[in-house]
Amino acid sequence: MKKLLFILIIPFLLISSCKKDNTDDNNDPPAETVTDANGNVYSTVVIGSQTWMSGNIRVDVPGSYIYNNNSSDISTYGRLYTWEAAKTACPSGWHLPTQADLEALAQSLGGNQIAGGKMKNAGTTYWQAPNAGGDNSSGFNGLPGGYRNATDGIFFGKGQYGYYWSSTDCST
Repeated sequence: MKKLLFILIIPFLLISSCKKDNTDDNNDPPAETVTDANGNVYSTVVIGSQTWMSGNIRVDVPGSYIYNNNSSDISTYGRLYTWEAAKTACPSGWHLPTQADLEALAQSLGGNQIAGGKMKNAGTTYWQAPNAGGDNSSGFNGLPGGYRNATDGIFFGKGQYGYYWSSTDCST
């Protein structure tokens, strides 16, 4: 089975982001921060009717990797995850988004053609030029952590690619 991906910029081991579980029956405002199992604190952002963690996940779980094993990258770009690891990386009360969650996210930002730009930082501090369309108007703060080839362990694309896991399985 092949796992579905949500790709911010350009269509192995990938970055992860988490969506808040839909368990709040009180319609309370979302928490402004969430803490993972390692004590890393993340801001949250409401996009449409969904609450998301803002920024790339940094929690250390089995099956997670640091780009080129450079620990100074963790605070900015987060960690890279196998699909199985990504499913365990979200804090309690949060989950790896489904394909339906990601489609609702994209639609609330104006559709697939423009959602990526609204979810990534502007400029070339983190993204390589030209970074067309990046304005982070959603507050999602997706950064290009690249990926790790699971076959040979080689890292690619930091500064160029922001790939995010979905929990949805699909056939080829």
